[in-house]
Amino acid sequence: MGFSWMPIMLAVILIAITLFVTLRVAVAYPQVRSTRLLMLGISMGMIALTGLADLLSMLVTSVTLHTDWFLYLGQACAYLFILLSLVNNSDQYLSALLRLQIICSLVALCIGLLSPILPDLPNVGLRATLSGSRALLCLGIFYLYTTALLKKPTRFAFLMGTAFLFLGLGYLMIFQKYFFVNSLLVDNIGDSLRIIGLLAMLVGVLGS
Repeated sequence: MGFSWMPIMLAVILIAITLFVTLRVAVAYPQVRSTRLLMLGISMGMIALTGLADLLSMLVTSVTLHTDWFLYLGQACAYLFILLSLVNNSDQYLSALLRLQIICSLVALCIGLLSPILPDLPNVGLRATLSGSRALLCLGIFYLYTTALLKKPTRFAFLMGTAFLFLGLGYLMIFQKYFFVNSLLVDNIGDSLRIIGLLAMLVGVLGS
């Protein structure tokens, strides 16, 4: 397998893991009825779709697909609502947040569908800002899970904290590709770190 296939292979792995987590949450939700778990499933489903759009942009050459808008905004939206879901345990708060997440996810999907006609991101500065926001959100989620772990140690909190630590580090690594010449290597390292994080999340969800 040539080195040029590495981004495609990593994209397929990322899609498979996030999709599996989404399906696992869909199966578990009717039993546990956890709004927070449902929001996690919606977020992982959104990330799976952004990964699929990114994969299509690499494979489809007949049409120019400007999927970066959907990739960055969709993933940032997904992580933002996971972060917000950990701030408050109120059922009323989580229910309202879930409704807002559904609306924002639909808007993000519309952006994804408009990828063939959207302009490309105008400059590297905006691209780096949108990309870097994902790292900050994931590290914020890591902090909240770590705080919860210190208050009440659980296997789920430990695995989820580990997952978002590696996801945050992965996105932080990817953020650096906008400032280094060998961006493909940095991108692949970042994706590999994200895979480790998603595997930790998968183990956490399977054990919940």
